[in-house]
Order: sequence, then C-alpha cells, then structure tokens
Amino acid sequence: EHDHECFECDYLVVGAGASGLAFVDALLFDPLPMERTRSKLIDRAELAAFRSPQQSVHGWKKKVLLIDKRSNAGGHWNDAYDFCTLHQPASLYGVSSLRIVSDEEATKRLVTADEIRDYFGTRVMEKLIGTGVVEFWGGWEYRGSVLDDRHDDGGNRRRDELGKGMFEVGRAGDGGQKSNRLVRAKVIVDARYSENTVPSMIGQQLFPQVELPFSVSPSFIEQVRPPNALSPPASETGAKPSRYFVVVGAGKTG
Repeated sequence: EHDHECFECDYLVVGAGASGLAFVDALLFDPLPMERTRSKLIDRAELAAFRSPQQSVHGWKKKVLLIDKRSNAGGHWNDAYDFCTLHQPASLYGVSSLRIVSDEEATKRLVTADEIRDYFGTRVMEKLIGTGVVEFWGGWEYRGSVLDDRHDDGGNRRRDELGKGMFEVGRAGDGGQKSNRLVRAKVIVDARYSENTVPSMIGQQLFPQVELPFSVSPSFIEQVRPPNALSPPASETGAKPSRYFVVVGAGKTG
C-alpha cells in the first residue's frame, strides 16, 4: 500500500549526514558547478536554470528531496557521545558554503559534538531549505525501486514503463509497508556508503543490523552500556557507585 500521491523531484538524496548534505550544498552553492548526472554533463547554463525559481532542468519539476531515517540531519553525530569532539580542524569539515566556526577559532580548539549537531541539524538545514528547492523528510528510509511483477519474453523481470525512476520510501522503524510513499526522481543519490557505526546505535530500532562485536553472557547483557548511556555520577543520583568496570576497547574513547 502507498499513502498519498507520488512525490516528484529531480534528486532523491538518501542520507542527511555529512556526505548527503555536502552533495546538496555543492549542487546549490558551488560557484563553479560541473555536475554529472548519469552520463550527461550539465553545463552552467542548465544548472543556472535549475537554480532559477521560474525554470527547470530538462523540463523536470525542480526539487531536491532529502531523506534520513533519523528525525534530524547530521548522521552519526546524532548518536555520538556528548564528550566527543571533532578530531580535525573545523575548517576542513562540513559543507563548503558554511563554516562551523571561523577559521581563526578553528585553529584554537576542536569543536564539540553539540556544536556539530547544531551546525548540521539547524544552520545547514535552514540554509538548504531556505532556497525553496530542498525538502527534508526526517524519520523516513529508502526501501528500493518500484518494479513491475510482469516479465519480458525471455522470462526476465522488467521495470514498468510507468515506473522508471520510481522509488519507495517509508517511515523508519515501522516494520511494515503501511507508511510507504512513492517518489519519482530523475536521479537518486545514495549517501550512505560511508555511514559510520557508533556504540549507542547497538539495539536501536532504527539500526537492527548493528550488533555487539563480541559475545556477552545473557545474564550480563543488560549491563553493557555505550559511553553516552552511562549513568550520571553517584553524587547526582544518591546511588552507590559501582567499584568494578570492564572497558572493552583501548582506543581513544576507552
């Protein structure tokens, strides 16, 4: 089943993390755009028409649809522990058209996870959506191309002629297809290939594929915690602190 009518756009971008946002930002704000869509190189005049509110590229309805299974943009930074910082100068990270902090400030300190979440989730999104070209669906996931059940003369499954460029998206974590919507897009951009996995994603409904990288006795599984799910200090709760901990991983976090 599919709810509502088909949503039409030029680009369907799957993933609103650093990669997906950087792509959309470059598409809209790169001063020297040389954008390749499939095998055709779009020249500056065509891209200028794409950016114009009155025109469209190749007669398409001008629109970029950005979706992410998380409710907010920013990718894994939404799941990162609060004391995490960016491990590089901020001037070398983020989208090209908007700095996280000034270049001078970026040389003095490492920006915090809260600053990056605000940068991607608020500042960058406000700029992209403010163009009138980008629409963001938070809490939606990509479910694949729409295929026809018919077969050609050779017995091969084929795309319905009316379904070319048609894709399914649905509410993330709903476990079914009742929320599915159809999206017709000229180009689909999958920005999930460099998706990161962080400890707090383990056990989340949105990430059923993320599991513990080691075995734990069933009697102790409830005591396994990622860094950002640790209890607050005993001084704040009045509870007696534990005397024993097992830290798995001797990297920068452990």
